Amino acid sequence: MADRTVNKIYTTKGIDRLAVPIINAVAIPIGTLVQEQGGYANHWDGTNTLMGIVVGGEGLVSGIPTGDTSATPDPCVYVDTSGATIVGIPVAGASAVTVIGEFVYCDDSDLANATLTQPTTDAPIGIVVGWRTSTDVDVRLFSMVEHLIGTTAAATLGTDWI
Repeated sequence: MADRTVNKIYTTKGIDRLAVPIINAVAIPIGTLVQEQGGYANHWDGTNTLMGIVVGGEGLVSGIPTGDTSATPDPCVYVDTSGATIVGIPVAGASAVTVIGEFVYCDDSDLANATLTQPTTDAPIGIVVGWRTSTDVDVRLFSMVEHLIGTTAAATLGTDWI
């Protein structure tokens, strides 16, 4: 095997914003947390890898991106997978003594239900990175890659996030 000796320009693609086909007949509004489910985007429920937050989409039904696998191509949602910071959202359990770096959980796709208390066996979706008031904090979502690593690789010997 020899090292490369001439230039080769590859086409690359960042994963900050992915166009992900929507699971059939599911409406996913902008601002929804989504997970990967069989190659499609679906509402976050903690059972698969967190992809990120929806920032746009196609296949609008009443203004909301909706899956239709009979369409060609399948309608997609545009997902920010970079680990975006969501500014000033109410998080249950947050208080004046909330510590930066605390895990944030959400057992459904609506960030309005974010909490500092693990609601089920779900992995965290992000961490507190700042606060606006005693209950409104800035949450940095885990990127898709961070979430995948955190739920599959051992955080400490013999364990992981869940």
